[in-house]
Amino acid sequence: MNGDATHALANYRKILDSFGEVSAADPNNGDARSAVGEANLNVGISLEKLGKASDALSYLSRAMAIFEGIAAADPKQEGVNWDLTVAYVWTAPVTPDANRALDYYDKALAIDQRLSRVDTGTSNWQENEAEVRVNLGDFFRKHSQLDRAAENYHRAAAIVEPVLASHPDQQGPRYPLASASFGMGQIAALRAERPSQSRNEQKAKWNEANSWYQRSSDAWRQIRHPAAVSPNGFDCGNPQEAERQLTRSKAALAALGSERKF
Repeated sequence: MNGDATHALANYRKILDSFGEVSAADPNNGDARSAVGEANLNVGISLEKLGKASDALSYLSRAMAIFEGIAAADPKQEGVNWDLTVAYVWTAPVTPDANRALDYYDKALAIDQRLSRVDTGTSNWQENEAEVRVNLGDFFRKHSQLDRAAENYHRAAAIVEPVLASHPDQQGPRYPLASASFGMGQIAALRAERPSQSRNEQKAKWNEANSWYQRSSDAWRQIRHPAAVSPNGFDCGNPQEAERQLTRSKAALAALGSERKF
């Protein structure tokens, strides 16, 4: 998805209608069934990007049901398991029940960890786990569980940093690095804004936030053509917001530095 969710939605609806007809005419056509699942997933993602949570949930739920059925029949099939992790992670934020949302994240992580033990030749499943952990960190942050959010952001970064150290040309791992760093900046900023903080504590936390936002901005700058959805299919932040928050943290530090002492 290139950022135009409205245009993408129209295309994915056409694809869904097309494969839906094929699958209905031949219920035993596994390829058509998989395509219907992917089309439902993409329609759901587009609706979620457009802020239509309830509509998105219905399509994402159908996608999950299809992928779960296929994965149950062939648990080692990597493609459907990948789609399933993506479906779980997109479904969680639009799920009204926080416990059920957390369960979706846990299911996605379980798939990543299971298949990373099987497919040891690449870092794909570990990178997938990093993206899941970034989204899980966002979930905990939005529910004011900052320590648990930080733990997942740190674990996400710890997964992709060695990959980038050995393969600096790779673009995909930079998405979770940029997003995890941004999340850590948000946590530091939230702590800096607590009324109970002393001036020195505020400065320390804003300095920390500034450092994380700078790291996020640097990671975004190394992505050649940043997309609204990461190459692995997950929601991600954007360089503009990282820059905006970096500017905000610098302004907060400047304001604290200009305060007179009495």
